[in-house]
Amino acid sequence: MRALVTVPEPLRSACVARLLRGSTRWRFVSEALRDELSQALPAKHRAQLLARSFVEEASLELPPLAVLGPRWPRPAHVILGRLVPSKRCAEALAYASRTEHIRRMDLVVIGDGPERSSLEQQARALGLAAHFTGALPREEALGILAHSAGLLFASRCEGLSSVCREAAHYGVPVVAVP
Repeated sequence: MRALVTVPEPLRSACVARLLRGSTRWRFVSEALRDELSQALPAKHRAQLLARSFVEEASLELPPLAVLGPRWPRPAHVILGRLVPSKRCAEALAYASRTEHIRRMDLVVIGDGPERSSLEQQARALGLAAHFTGALPREEALGILAHSAGLLFASRCEGLSSVCREAAHYGVPVVAVP
């Protein structure tokens, strides 16, 4: 869907029109993603898309706490996900640097991506006790998350993201970064 939004409008409309010809129903994992595509379409296609679409979050199976990896050795907040601009990790780091109770703890950044190097530099410049783990096996990442003081979540382009649902499942507060 995100790729479809980025193609030139005539091609995007032609693709959507072709897909709308049949009886296909469109499933979106969030209202935000459906809105993003519908806003990029001409009114005629927008109305058809909205009439033939529904929002249903992706299913999520979570392992019990007992099989997860160990907790981080010190009190910590977590940023977890792909380190890409749309996740707004730079804003999460800036927020952490301005928030006293978060600054007093470690900040564990779990994940990898093209922004990792610049985020590491930013964290050092802000004086954060940030630890970049890179990508971890799922149970290990969930173990750190499940035992953390909170998840810093800054993305504005996701609906009910998997990482927020994972945090909620394990009783971890989600800090929505403005």
